[in-house]
Amino acid sequence: MVITTADGVGQVWDLLDGKLTSVFEGPPGAVNTLTTLDTSRGSVAVTGGKDGTIRLWDLERGGRPLRQLTGHLGAITDLAVYDAPARHKVDKPHSSFPGIQSVFHTPRVKPRITPDSEGLRRSRLLDSLDGYALLSASADRTLREWSMADGSLRQTFSAHTDLPRTITVPHISGNPVAVSAGQDNTARVWALNDRRVRTAGRVTYPIPVSSVALSRVDGRLLIATGCGDERLRVVTASDGMSEGNHLNGTGRITAVGIGPTLEGPVAVIATDDGKLTARRPATGERLWQCTPCSTPDAPVTALAVGGSRRRPLVLSIDSSGGGRLRVHSLTGGRPTHHPLQGLPCVAVTTGRIGRKTVAAIAHHDGLIELWNLNPGAPRRSLSGGGGDAVSVAIGTTPIGPMVAATYEDGRVRVWDADTGRRRCLLTSGPAQMTAIGTSHGRPVVVTADPSRTTLHFWDVETGDIHTVVTLPEAIGALSLTEGVLAVGYGRELAVFSASYDPGPWDDVKVPLAASSPLHEGDIGGTEDNLEDIGGQMTPLELSVLLHVCQGGEPVGVSEVHAAFRWHFRRCVKRQLRSLLQKEYVCRAENPSLFLPTAEGRKAVAWAEHNGELAKRRRKIGSHCASCGI
Repeated sequence: MVITTADGVGQVWDLLDGKLTSVFEGPPGAVNTLTTLDTSRGSVAVTGGKDGTIRLWDLERGGRPLRQLTGHLGAITDLAVYDAPARHKVDKPHSSFPGIQSVFHTPRVKPRITPDSEGLRRSRLLDSLDGYALLSASADRTLREWSMADGSLRQTFSAHTDLPRTITVPHISGNPVAVSAGQDNTARVWALNDRRVRTAGRVTYPIPVSSVALSRVDGRLLIATGCGDERLRVVTASDGMSEGNHLNGTGRITAVGIGPTLEGPVAVIATDDGKLTARRPATGERLWQCTPCSTPDAPVTALAVGGSRRRPLVLSIDSSGGGRLRVHSLTGGRPTHHPLQGLPCVAVTTGRIGRKTVAAIAHHDGLIELWNLNPGAPRRSLSGGGGDAVSVAIGTTPIGPMVAATYEDGRVRVWDADTGRRRCLLTSGPAQMTAIGTSHGRPVVVTADPSRTTLHFWDVETGDIHTVVTLPEAIGALSLTEGVLAVGYGRELAVFSASYDPGPWDDVKVPLAASSPLHEGDIGGTEDNLEDIGGQMTPLELSVLLHVCQGGEPVGVSEVHAAFRWHFRRCVKRQLRSLLQKEYVCRAENPSLFLPTAEGRKAVAWAEHNGELAKRRRKIGSHCASCGI
């Protein structure tokens, strides 16, 4: 029997004769948790301390620790030893102790313990731990798996939003599986012998999620998230797989947005140093960066992405002058000459009324304005009846587009966005976040407050509570699109939908930017195959490819830019890089020059034959998605 005390002392007692057999002693709090393991060479005690250190002890001899494992940043709360799928090696040659001779035990002669023989015993005892693994839980909200043979860290599990209290490791079909339960009111199951189950597409957050943006892009629902660190994390709503995890590097993220362009999805990040940065979620490529406000220390407090795919816009509110709206091109980052530029406001969001893309803007006096984003004309004003507005949301419901605004007095007012008629007045209590949309075929308003853990779903037609969802941690951000609700709470991201619509919510159509390059056998003369060729390129890409094919000699960026001088040089380089990835062009002997491939010539031949080239030339003559002009 092993007894431990708070002062760091462990005692081993023989239950047959009641005698104390050994004592091991560490610093105070070093034996906060305890587990034991019997091996072929002896018994080992494993203790976890309040200092986050794990210690291994020889139960038969006591004394100093056999090994110490460090890495946790909080007190150890539980330990579990299990038989890992590895070979047990107990008869290793002890070459690490040169000159040591083996000690043989006989029934009549008791071996004399010497420093050399004690070191040999410790070495053999550690060798006998080969094939065993240790799982530890800590107040730093992580689980760590260790190799007991060499003390190395195998992997770290990070998902609990509060400290895990207990862990156990059962074997299912011969494979070890960890089950952990914590103070976040959740139990989690981990596959210990297959790292891919845990790491493939897994997104973790070191601190609570503070911003969430949900948007349909190229047939998929993508979620852009920020948690106050310097990383942009983008996941797919259908399966939670990572679409991109990129270090922004300019400051802590305060707001995020994501939207479609002609060249694929673009995510926008606002940081506490007052900068806006646009990146491609899949690759992390930075498209542009700007500082919306010239006033120092005026970070962006709200962010929304809207407009059409041809002219997408970024609407941001900085903290200068009590809050002013800034409008930039999503594709180029240029400030636009939009009527909303510099408008004082406290909240902004974007949505659609029929085919029109609109912005809903909340003012300090509670007035809500609806604007058509393209070309930028006021649509309607909605009176809030006094009081300061906190947030505003716009969404499509079964009874038409709706606008919801939350006020400081805890009331939520809902209007018909098309007619301006007020539909209902909700008394929700404190609520900083609002979303409006559809749930179970009903128009609903979702309200939440950062100080609470509950989501309230209100029926717009009756004004009653539709559903209440309680989460383990305080809610940091939410976004509702097409009946799918993304919620950031604690260090978790959760996605909710109606029970009859469990997903996946992605269209079957593969995004054009993700389509694979064509090969010789892909073109069989059918219209479907020819349509696939043109769909893989933007109008500007096709025109650049034509220019490369027309010359018999390799061309460089300068020659191509001279032919498309009304576009930015970086835009032309981006088209060439995209064509290179799609294998429509290849590099010449001089790596700075490009030549068309056979697939590229086929694509141009098809475009000329079907009139697609003339059609796309007209498009790029009036607008460039990359430059934003």
